[in-house]
Amino acid sequence: MNKLFTLGFLIIIGSFSFAQTIKDTLHYYSLEEAISLNNDEVFAIDLSKRKLESVPEELKNFKHLKGLNLNRNRLTTLPEFFKDFTALEFLYLHRNKLIDISEEITSLSNLLWLDISRNNITKITASIGNLKKLRYLDAWDNLFEEIDLAFTELKQLEVIDFRGNTYATSFVKKWIEAFPNTKVYFDKPCNCLDH
Repeated sequence: MNKLFTLGFLIIIGSFSFAQTIKDTLHYYSLEEAISLNNDEVFAIDLSKRKLESVPEELKNFKHLKGLNLNRNRLTTLPEFFKDFTALEFLYLHRNKLIDISEEITSLSNLLWLDISRNNITKITASIGNLKKLRYLDAWDNLFEEIDLAFTELKQLEVIDFRGNTYATSFVKKWIEAFPNTKVYFDKPCNCLDH
């Protein structure tokens, strides 16, 4: 009995530790630095704060990327070659001009961490269900009106951040109940938006 209790306790602690320790420890190169290296040695690239309106074509040569930082650009879409980044675990798209979570994102089945905060995204489609390893979703300050029920399949999520907008009380309740073991963050809801 004592051994069983200890094992159960270790599993709980182990799970809690993973939730507390999932973090990006990759070394990020600029694209210029990455181009000067062997492509197989580059696992993370930082293209943040470059006022990019499109993702540079040179990026598609780095098939082993685990981390990609595209924060603070002007991207409205992602290129088709994004689907080739099958090893990608950390994707940062904070403060761009994206209007949806495209197939280029939802095809990245190894993603652990996705930051799409401060974009113009209005809905989460059924393809979100492909992200079976996703642990952290920062969707703060978007314009969500619709979230497909396929989203509820992502029970492995540990943190979801939907702050930045005022939602109806019923909307907030629905999604908090859908993820009972997840930290789901909303701003204070307003019953004035319930129909």
